[in-house]
Amino acid sequence: MVEEKLPAARILVAAIMPVRSRATETTAKGVEEEIRSAKFQLVRSVVAKGEPQFIQQLVSNVSNDNEADVIVLVGGTGFGPNDRTCEALDSFVERRIEGFAEAYRRLLADEFALETRAL
Repeated sequence: MVEEKLPAARILVAAIMPVRSRATETTAKGVEEEIRSAKFQLVRSVVAKGEPQFIQQLVSNVSNDNEADVIVLVGGTGFGPNDRTCEALDSFVERRIEGFAEAYRRLLADEFALETRAL
């Protein structure tokens, strides 16, 4: 039996920033490095404003154009008034995985766990 090699996942990284943030930029760069080291294909990285309509437009365009298989959104997931990434993605979610957010936060188990929300 010949093993068929699957193509590497195409990934787009988006730094979501209502205002310019060095922390978000640094985190996004770290994600990009991890993607490259894991031998995935980094399609591109972008910066998007933290307004829900911009996040939704980004996700719609990338999906409709079949630009990437995965979209990694960094930023805008905290509890502050400008952190609206999760709410912006609500319209794209058909089914929720109950308990996923809690399991994800447990997995993080570091100083960012309280600042991160998961769908």
